[in-house]
Amino acid sequence: MRTGLLAPDSTSYDPVLILLNTEDKEERDKLTRQWRDNKLSELNFVGIVVAVTFTIVTVIAASVFFAGQVSLFSACEEAGQEGSDE
Repeated sequence: MRTGLLAPDSTSYDPVLILLNTEDKEERDKLTRQWRDNKLSELNFVGIVVAVTFTIVTVIAASVFFAGQVSLFSACEEAGQEGSDE
């Protein structure tokens, strides 16, 4: 049995099936609120993870980029000092 985005496992759709097949309106409303709250919590967690991941990737990329510029600048500065010694 395949799982994932294209074929989610039963933990993804079983709660929705239970919610849709519940006869009692009050129970259905309660299950809907629980489902909504759980989905909002999941979405909040994903948002935080994405923000942290983006920050880490940005910091790493910037440090690599600026480290390269500093090395290039240092090399040019050293080359200029060598040329003035002649």
